[in-house]
Amino acid sequence: MLRTFETDEELYQKFKAKCAREGKKVGDKLNELIKNEVKVHGEGNPIHEITKWADPDFKSFPAFKERLTTNWIPYLQKCNEKELQEVAEQSEGILNAAIRIKRSL
Repeated sequence: MLRTFETDEELYQKFKAKCAREGKKVGDKLNELIKNEVKVHGEGNPIHEITKWADPDFKSFPAFKERLTTNWIPYLQKCNEKELQEVAEQSEGILNAAIRIKRSL
């Protein structure tokens, strides 16, 4: 099947010259590269699946320095009572640590 694509001309010419040195046609080399890529990574890389690092208990929330009105308040409004308590306790711990460190400076 015929395909067209865009590429950097200088890079293509170098690739074409490399193929010629190997005695291969550009199309054959591209098909070889595509076949290998699909074989190796077609279903993802099972050795490096992101799911093995996923923590089922992980809770995402806005970054510490995100804007209060546009990020934190909407996030907090969606939290249940238990989640709000967890955020409050963690925030209090961070605040107390910051106060202690500031006093020691």
